[in-house]
Amino acid sequence: MSDHDHPLPPPEPDALPLGRVVFWGVGSFVATIVVIIALGSYFWLERQAEDVDKVMNSNSMSAQLAEQANEEAARLKPIEKAMQKLANQSEIE
Repeated sequence: MSDHDHPLPPPEPDALPLGRVVFWGVGSFVATIVVIIALGSYFWLERQAEDVDKVMNSNSMSAQLAEQANEEAARLKPIEKAMQKLANQSEIE
């Protein structure tokens, strides 16, 4: 009689061990998740940088507009004083 005297076929000698399959499966899953998180954070930070640039530009525009308004008010100050002087003279007469 032979070593194999039961009805099931003998195991394949070159079969891949289950441990290696699980290792590569888990490894590829983790690598995929890491790539997704890395790309997501890169694009998220890029978007945040664009938003910060927009805010900085809008703040600088506000500062420029405020400076222009102050310059215009300084230019109009003598005219305003002259108009007040004329109004005071007309009230006296």
